[in-house]
Amino acid sequence: MIGAYGSIVLDEGLIVAARHLHLSAEQAGIYKLSDGETVCLEKKGERPTSFGGFAVRVSDRFDMEAHIDTDEANAAAIKNGDLLRLCRGDGK
Repeated sequence: MIGAYGSIVLDEGLIVAARHLHLSAEQAGIYKLSDGETVCLEKKGERPTSFGGFAVRVSDRFDMEAHIDTDEANAAAIKNGDLLRLCRGDGK
């Protein structure tokens, strides 16, 4: 694996991506968010949950989509296509 801070060789391993929210520049403008900001997302319904620590990532190559760890999504009964509510702050 090669990254910004060097490289490492592993016989075994895994990567757990940080929670993040993709937005186009237009969408970021609508929600008054900027690249690198941290927000929280809430899920209503049978298993209401709030997840903080979503890094906002803005690019015109993106469309609005939240990426969350599979185990966290399963625990909150979140499925692809579910709607989440944006909340200000990092949720801490």
